[in-house]
Amino acid sequence: MENLKVKRKKLRFSIRALLLLIILVIFGVGLKFVVEGVNRNKNNKTIYSYNIKQDVNYKVSLYKNNIYETDHLEMNQIYLSNVVKNINTNFNYEYKNDLSIPLKYEYDVVAKVVGEYILPEEKDKSQLWDKEFIILPKQSKETNEDSIKINENVDINYSSFDDVISDLKKQISIPITAYLSVNFTVRVKGYIGHEVTTDTQVINLKMPLQQQAFKIENKYEKEVSKDVKELSKNELNDLFKREVIGFVLIGISFSIMFVFYKNIFNIRKNNYYNQTLNKLLKEYGDIIIEINDELERGNLQVIEVKTFNEMLDLEDELKVPILFYEIIRDKLGEFVINHNNFFTIYH
Repeated sequence: MENLKVKRKKLRFSIRALLLLIILVIFGVGLKFVVEGVNRNKNNKTIYSYNIKQDVNYKVSLYKNNIYETDHLEMNQIYLSNVVKNINTNFNYEYKNDLSIPLKYEYDVVAKVVGEYILPEEKDKSQLWDKEFIILPKQSKETNEDSIKINENVDINYSSFDDVISDLKKQISIPITAYLSVNFTVRVKGYIGHEVTTDTQVINLKMPLQQQAFKIENKYEKEVSKDVKELSKNELNDLFKREVIGFVLIGISFSIMFVFYKNIFNIRKNNYYNQTLNKLLKEYGDIIIEINDELERGNLQVIEVKTFNEMLDLEDELKVPILFYEIIRDKLGEFVINHNNFFTIYH
């Protein structure tokens, strides 16, 4: 039996079991993260829905003049600045939900006058100055019903805002352009159990100042429908991150299993050494003991025998077990009989 001087070294059962447990835990956690991530949208149920309808209407009130025979003009026309007195505006807002939950809401109307200037080295206008004016102070209310209705009429004194820019031009003595921006803002906060849902809507009216004629632009969504999900965007993002981490953990678990597979399950190479060794261990397993630590030889007299049969004869004569110690896994091992001051080896 050639090249059998090798330690049949293998991991202890407790270490192999622990290593396998670690792999399974890493794989299990990774799989859990992946499943949660994959199903994040499927399991994200709608817990609350609401619909918003909003609109703005206005009439332009005129000073007494020789140009128009009426005292006001309707929406979406071109208006002469020097005859415009007020813009009589109506903001309409309706919030309708599918549950009667506690709602807090507030709204206001704020005007902002903005002055713009183009620097010589630039092509586009930049904001130079602005000032806010409260047209309707903040209104705060609460309800437990399934709807909110707001109908507010305000007058926008166009000529007074135009005068603001006129006064500013006299002070800074530079050519600026300006506009008036009016925002009707509604903020709603609802409570669904321990969850909080919020919504903010803005109806914006914008009109130039210090021009001979102008048009009024409006910007808003006439109808808004939203569903409040059980999971927030941040929670969905966290689940996505967990899904990525899950794939990484699964990859790590497979990598560890690939590296330690043979050690964990004690799988041997199918070579001449192992074939011969397994045959001997099978036939003489009752008299052969595998050991993990090499025996100390010290001052013992070492005797090497040429055949395994000589080890069997010696074992039969001395009635002591044959010890097997593997030095290099799948390559090199030795059989030993240790008796009195003699150390008999077959390799």
